[in-house]
Amino acid sequence: MMKNWILSLTTVVSLSVVAQTAPRGPLQNAQKALGSFRVSMAEGPEEAQIAGFDETTNYHIGLNLYQDAQLTDLFGASGSQLCAPVAITQGMAYLRYAAKFALKPIADLDRDGNADTFKDSIRYFFEKCGTDRDIGTRYHAAIYCMRAHIEESGFKAWAYIMGAHAPDAPPGSPIESTRHVLTVDDVRATVGRAFLVLMGVGWYKFDAASNTWVRDGGHFFNVYGYNWNKAWAADKMQLHVVNSWINYEGRSRETMFDTVTMTKVAGETGIPWETAYELKGTGFDFTTHRALVEDIFVAVPLQ
Repeated sequence: MMKNWILSLTTVVSLSVVAQTAPRGPLQNAQKALGSFRVSMAEGPEEAQIAGFDETTNYHIGLNLYQDAQLTDLFGASGSQLCAPVAITQGMAYLRYAAKFALKPIADLDRDGNADTFKDSIRYFFEKCGTDRDIGTRYHAAIYCMRAHIEESGFKAWAYIMGAHAPDAPPGSPIESTRHVLTVDDVRATVGRAFLVLMGVGWYKFDAASNTWVRDGGHFFNVYGYNWNKAWAADKMQLHVVNSWINYEGRSRETMFDTVTMTKVAGETGIPWETAYELKGTGFDFTTHRALVEDIFVAVPLQ
């Protein structure tokens, strides 16, 4: 079962250092509400110099869900559109076993005699998030189903999209606190702070007739860390990501992620207004399409 498998890991969270306190913005109240959950981090200029970054952090749970995601009965005509259910499954496992929130177990949906497996969870979020076999999962549906699962587990949910497609904001906060073009500071404020963080990118293909980049699909994946230097300001950062279509078999648990670069493209001719960055690196380098960053999906149970 998922629980037994994860608890067999002696170290489910890998930590590096955070040299400075990242900006908090609208997340401050949610972070305070985490209460007893605190992760000890080394801080200080010596660690920052060793790491080579002004800020660096990496939380991940060393899971390879590639084989669990091969649920061919849920595939569409063009293959798998399960990136959101897989990423949410991994994120919820992080909240449940690394951050120690008692989220509810998942029933034996595939009827193999074992409840609460990763395959059960992927099937659960496929249904709960209204994933379409051919289209995938809509952004609003993804955040709403994450919020619902946390609330059905007996918690209050702080679960919001941060980016141009945010449908709502926390009570008492202006919509602009969540609905804005995603920034480097949004990532710095959320990743590595006990939040589940997913990122959504669009696959954009160049249309010569309009001289613009046109969306031709999208993708969800987990973000567990980042590297950032002051000199990069809002122009660049590195992300530590776990991608559902990467098979991490053969890697140690501590290296079951990829480091990709997020670089500013705002102002470039033909770039859509709702995105300001492009991803480059393993899983995002294609000759015909660009991976343009759109939104992050942030969730945490509140006690």
